[in-house]
Amino acid sequence: IANEVFYNEDAARRTEELLLITEGVTDCISAMQAGIACISPVTVQFRKQDHPRLVDLTKNAKRVVICNDAEDNGAGEKGALETARVLAKAARDVRIATLPRMEKQAKVDLNDFLRDHDPSELQALLRSAHSVADHLMAQVPDDTPAAEFDRRLTPVVAATLDLGLLERERVLAQIAQRFTLGREAVDAVLRRVQDQRQVEERKLRSIQLPEVFPEGVQESTMFEDANAALLHSNDLRIAQAARGVSQRVPPLFIRARQLIGLFHDHEGPYMSDLDEATVHGILARVANWVRMRKGNKEPARIPTRIAKDVLAFPPKELPSLESLVATPIFDRNGKLLKDPGLHVTEQLWLHADPRLGEVLVPNTPTAEDIVAARELIVEHLFYDFPFQEASDRAHAIAALALPFMRRIISDDTPMHVVSAPTAGSGKTLLCNLISIVATGKECDSHSLPDNDEEARKMLTAEFATGRGIILLDNVKNQKMLDSTTLANAITARSWTDRKLGENAMLTSRPDATWFMTANNPRFSMELARRCIRIRLDSKRDMPWMRTGFKHKPIRRWAVENRNALVTAVLTLIQAWVVQGMPHKEAEHGSFGVWAPVFAGAMEVWEIPGFLENTQDFYETSDEEGTSWREFTAAWWQRFGDQAIRVNELNAFCEERNLLEEIRLREGGKYGDTPRAQQTRLGRALVQVRGCVYGDLRIVLVADRGHKGKAYALRPVDTDYTDNVVPFDQDAAKHSEDGVDPWA
Repeated sequence: IANEVFYNEDAARRTEELLLITEGVTDCISAMQAGIACISPVTVQFRKQDHPRLVDLTKNAKRVVICNDAEDNGAGEKGALETARVLAKAARDVRIATLPRMEKQAKVDLNDFLRDHDPSELQALLRSAHSVADHLMAQVPDDTPAAEFDRRLTPVVAATLDLGLLERERVLAQIAQRFTLGREAVDAVLRRVQDQRQVEERKLRSIQLPEVFPEGVQESTMFEDANAALLHSNDLRIAQAARGVSQRVPPLFIRARQLIGLFHDHEGPYMSDLDEATVHGILARVANWVRMRKGNKEPARIPTRIAKDVLAFPPKELPSLESLVATPIFDRNGKLLKDPGLHVTEQLWLHADPRLGEVLVPNTPTAEDIVAARELIVEHLFYDFPFQEASDRAHAIAALALPFMRRIISDDTPMHVVSAPTAGSGKTLLCNLISIVATGKECDSHSLPDNDEEARKMLTAEFATGRGIILLDNVKNQKMLDSTTLANAITARSWTDRKLGENAMLTSRPDATWFMTANNPRFSMELARRCIRIRLDSKRDMPWMRTGFKHKPIRRWAVENRNALVTAVLTLIQAWVVQGMPHKEAEHGSFGVWAPVFAGAMEVWEIPGFLENTQDFYETSDEEGTSWREFTAAWWQRFGDQAIRVNELNAFCEERNLLEEIRLREGGKYGDTPRAQQTRLGRALVQVRGCVYGDLRIVLVADRGHKGKAYALRPVDTDYTDNVVPFDQDAAKHSEDGVDPWA
């Protein structure tokens, strides 16, 4: 009998939670009456040709449980294992439930069970169902002779290949512990079954790969067939990558309209753009390229133009991927994402780091949970850092939480400037600890190039990696930092630039957490208003010689306790989420979402000081603004609201030693003469025209073109129209020698 339609298969399409598979239609009806989504083959079991349909039908279910008849001949169990292996290889979370039998009872099916038990008991039975590996291991007696270990345990170890990394590690560790085997012996069996699986898969791929004929067809047809071959098994590769299965062909995605692959190395997954050679190699592995010769098929070459077409017109059915994370995080609606793999709506890949283990976060954290989580961070992770003020500690905690909340804050976030009076205060260490918690490894740090063009190239390359943390380390403080490129990058929601060494453009979404370290940095206001301060001050000479730390070395402690630290951060955020994600009125430049979110979160977490040192940071960082305030205050005191020409203002500055950084810059076309100083001051006044310093506005009141300009100060509470008029010759009391030809 052909299974053109499985019994009740609409239930599989509708459910997003548990889906039950039974052996017969009668059992399926009983399960439906018990309120459980269930499907069944019309015949006794699924045929091999039914497997692709079964795999497709179960794609929406969070978990699939197979409950076949329990009988003496073991036929039901054998069928359950066969179906479970098919679904496990397709990366389904599949379990096997075993119906209990009374002594001397030859057979029991689901219908029999429900006749004598409540539906709630069936629900409990399904919740306790085992994975294939656990099911097989339970059948191996504890007193199995050593000579039988290899034969009896090989099927169990083989079943772990279809599990996720964390689940596989758990089962292998349980095998080693239960049977008192060395882990080396268990790993040797694992390597052997992995080799066997690869041989089998290569044989299977050679049979199942789609065929593409690059000759004798229209080019459009050839291109469509190539795209179909790329899509043929991409969903399976995505599912296998989520479970940590090693693959020669990477899963493919779209990022900023470009084709990318998800590759793995010893540190975990990473995104990479594809070039023609890589696409050519992928095409060779996802299809059999053949041509017809005298009625027979023979291998054919792949035309080079196909790879070019794939790069120019990637299959639109490929999913989008923008970023990678290595810990559970919250989505934009405040839901905790824990499942490894692709999260389509968030366009992110969650890597299940086996070193992290399972993270258990309370659904509704209590006040005690919040206190314990906060104390682990404040009294342990950050305990030995000499934060100058409570605000600096609050901002460090906000920086720690940001990678886990980045989807909630779907707007710009500031640069976290970790500063100190001197080297060796722990600036880079603080950034690395935050990175260890959020990503499992230390920051990939960069120095900030002096040249804006080089800074642009560096940032473009960094955005292309999709990394969640960007660290600009040990920024020089010899001069004021003023980078238009960096300022744009911090607040850009989309970044487009030319790929290095190519003519193609790259578009990415910069949503990383930004850090910068420096000793007493000085910023232009353009950068300062995009930053938040985390100030460390040990108040001692040679701070790197400090001793008596609570946890030493702190990096090792953070790695060893990463699970607890991640759990603590997620618990704090979950506490804020269950309280309705409250916002609190707060302002910090253009960060209109970040500031209210963290102000509200800090109130829930009872952490004081958030944004309280902002004004102090501006005043100490904005050296140029401070100079202009000093200048305008002295100007008003001397001249009031009079119109003053640039040469007279320069002479006044020379008298009072004002604006020296602007006027006395070395070099320049005219050297360091009074005329050159006047020129620089004139240029600077053009740039600050209309700016307010304190309660005074700089205004242009007269303009004689190349012969000079006159400026005046106006109180901000005075109505003023920027109506520039030529100098009145009678009113101008300045000689022609005071001309500012550059103004």
